[in-house]
Amino acid sequence: MPAAATIEAMGCPVKKTQQVVGVAAVTATLVVIGLVDAFWGSAFPFWLAYFVPISLAAFVFEIWGGLIAGGGAGALLAFCSPAAQNWGTEFSVTWVVGFAAWGGVAGYFRQQARAFREITEQLRAQEHLRDALM
Repeated sequence: MPAAATIEAMGCPVKKTQQVVGVAAVTATLVVIGLVDAFWGSAFPFWLAYFVPISLAAFVFEIWGGLIAGGGAGALLAFCSPAAQNWGTEFSVTWVVGFAAWGGVAGYFRQQARAFREITEQLRAQEHLRDALM
């Protein structure tokens, strides 16, 4: 089954070209942050930068995008960050779960905002129709 069909089956609200651009942007951002963290992570706390691609994925792809990006960011943190390698496995798993939870919650809020916007537009259309009939 193609990846686009799977994404559409999950109810992703974006078009195919937006999906490709979104996946590329999130992946590139995660890779850049992972590389920066691998080389300079012991000097600066780069773990906060992982929230940017997680939030971007949640904004574009909603719940599933946030969960997947959060899990990927947590795995990158565990394997790329020199500080995280000293923390141990249990602490790294905590970061994976925390990042995935952040992505899921942010994606849920994005999904709810889109649903509320659609409901508001439908109500406005009904109001304009009612005004036109009176």
